[in-house]
Amino acid sequence: MDKRILEFARERLHGRPVPEDLAILLAAQLSGNDQPLRALEIEFFAPGQTHPLVDHSYLNDRDRANPDIMANLMAIDQVNQHIGFVAEGLNGDAIGYWLHPAEPAGHPAPVVMLDTEGQFEILDGTTFTEAVIGKWVYRDDQRFGLLADQFEALGVAMTVRRSADLAVADVAVDPAELHHRLYREERARRGLS
Repeated sequence: MDKRILEFARERLHGRPVPEDLAILLAAQLSGNDQPLRALEIEFFAPGQTHPLVDHSYLNDRDRANPDIMANLMAIDQVNQHIGFVAEGLNGDAIGYWLHPAEPAGHPAPVVMLDTEGQFEILDGTTFTEAVIGKWVYRDDQRFGLLADQFEALGVAMTVRRSADLAVADVAVDPAELHHRLYREERARRGLS
């Protein structure tokens, strides 16, 4: 496997093995042969690259002085500790793998998205490729099939051809629920009602 991909995994996946489709997609982006990724407006992070939703660089001084905003960001940061962010998606969303320790070992890590509204969502599908196609085509079976063909041309195994056939991810700890609980706790700790 390409040394750059292994380095990516060490940095982004908390040392976990690189999923097969992710390795293929990373190689495609590195070679510039990433048309299906560009069609979905997905770009993998460069080494050391951060994202505004993760580092909160978009905040201004007024935001930082707001205790409610800071309580929410504390909760987001705690949830983010369990995510291996790998890419930026459509509309600036951050996409990664849900790596919470309560998730069963030996199962593929679910794909999770943090959107620009600060909301977490586990995406349907068993691979990164399935998850991002399913999320961005909005049940357009024809487009799903066309994208599946393009990803297969890159070497990604595609077992589904429409959104309705995507496996619904089953997680032990839902990041959205965890975020809400941590946010409430942080608000209470700060004396907010």
